[in-house]
Amino acid sequence: MVGGGLVGVASALWLWVVQVTGTAPTMMGDLGEQFTAAELRTLSRSGWSVVNHVLLQTRDIDHVLVGPGGVIAVETKWSSLPWTVDPPENRIRDAVESIRAHARQLTLWHSLKSLGVGQVRPVLILWGARADEIPLTLADGVPVAGGPAARAWLATLGSDALTDEQVRRAWEALDAR
Repeated sequence: MVGGGLVGVASALWLWVVQVTGTAPTMMGDLGEQFTAAELRTLSRSGWSVVNHVLLQTRDIDHVLVGPGGVIAVETKWSSLPWTVDPPENRIRDAVESIRAHARQLTLWHSLKSLGVGQVRPVLILWGARADEIPLTLADGVPVAGGPAARAWLATLGSDALTDEQVRRAWEALDAR
């Protein structure tokens, strides 16, 4: 009983600290990024690699996917409130614009541009309340998928844009970044 009481008190204290400090949304956002990274890693058997938290200037790109189908910048968002994708609500439009700008920056980054990898494609993956109900869709021309529907989007990735050498060198450049 003493052990159970100590665990209960420690758990209650941890929960209180998380709520009072406002770190709960940050922790859930991080968990959403981990979910996305796990989905992206399933592509490794198809010649794809993922680099997490690629820093360009002052902001980071959550994930960059490099493989035979090209280079893809992935933004992950989590919310405890349901997402509205049709029409896209402001927070989705903001995230789409952000990842589009990141993809543009990455396209112009000399280390990738010199390899001839072409246009970096943006994608937005959503997690949280009712994300499993969000089908693969487009928002302002950018693919958007609820986390569980990301597999459908991943299945659409091509395999003839980059050579194995380009993939290797692009991954090395991103990983070093």
